[in-house]
Amino acid sequence: MEHLKIDQIIEFVSMTDINTETLSLSSKVIGHVRECQTCSDTLKAYRLVYEELVRLGKEAEFSKIVKKEKALRELEK
Repeated sequence: MEHLKIDQIIEFVSMTDINTETLSLSSKVIGHVRECQTCSDTLKAYRLVYEELVRLGKEAEFSKIVKKEKALRELEK
């Protein structure tokens, strides 16, 4: 089974609009995390960060944080 891409998880966690594209993504993510504990744990972690940023009124910072994290992961490879 191929894991979800981080971009998919980020888009799902920070989703604000409901349309055909986001419904399709939601279906894919929800279906996958039911079967994959690794992706489920990753989703939960990103959701916690996003919810805290929303609580602080800084949800716009989420994408900046994620981009930095992705860059660090690439450097580790």
